[in-house]
Amino acid sequence: MRPRVGLALGGDDQKVDERYRAAMRAALLEPVDLRDPADLDGCVALCLTGGADVSVAYGGNKPVEPNEARDRREAALLTSALERDIPVLAICRGIQLLNARLGGTLKAHIDGHAAGYPPLVEPHVVTLEPDSDLARILGGPWVRTNSRHHQALDRIAPSLRVLGTAPDGIVEAVEMPEAAWVFGVQWHPERVNDPDLDRVAAQRLFSAFAAACERG
Repeated sequence: MRPRVGLALGGDDQKVDERYRAAMRAALLEPVDLRDPADLDGCVALCLTGGADVSVAYGGNKPVEPNEARDRREAALLTSALERDIPVLAICRGIQLLNARLGGTLKAHIDGHAAGYPPLVEPHVVTLEPDSDLARILGGPWVRTNSRHHQALDRIAPSLRVLGTAPDGIVEAVEMPEAAWVFGVQWHPERVNDPDLDRVAAQRLFSAFAAACERG
């Protein structure tokens, strides 16, 4: 039986949501859509996905069209997952929520990282801490990423360690060293058809997440 992984999805675009489900299935995981914090029961891990800016009430900074109901639900899911010490993979909005809920702050707006804020002209490379587990997972000291965000991490939460930065210094990867397996990435590894994504590294990330799920 495949490990059941809770997906915190936006629910506004089924095509977007399905990319996350497909990524989990490709890693031999069983995705479970989470609509309530209690739904995490029976899941061995949590994946926080992309979407709207985090609202002010949950640590956001001048958000554009936030979804406070989603923030409330996912903040509770994250708290529950960390209390249970189960694996957490936080993607794009997810890394921002992770940092904000652990005491960090967010930049209200950055230029040059979003497909539509204006469009990204070129993909960028994220430089990784060479001695980090993430560098070993992704297969080297840097990774080519697909950038789709207009907010970013600012002050980093005390319990998080910075693992990767963009050429302009924006933090794009973190881990929670004291947890069993908690990683956050600012890019979108689930968007496997993006030409600017290192697909092999993306697959390696989901495979590492699956291995952590198997270990329980």
